[in-house]
Amino acid sequence: PPPSPRAPPPSDPSQLPQSAVSHPLRILMDSKLVKYRKEGNLTYYFLADDHVEKIFLMGCEHINEI
Repeated sequence: PPPSPRAPPPSDPSQLPQSAVSHPLRILMDSKLVKYRKEGNLTYYFLADDHVEKIFLMGCEHINEI
């Protein structure tokens, strides 16, 4: 079987300015592709549902084929 798709490791958030993360994240949330939950002063972001995850994984698979 072909190898499972792999996404690049996430960037270290401490090395990115907040504006570089917050604007794209806002677009993803407004598009209902990403949701979040808060635990105390931490915020966790995740893909909105299985459909979004499947689309993301198909995109990663396509990138790995190139």
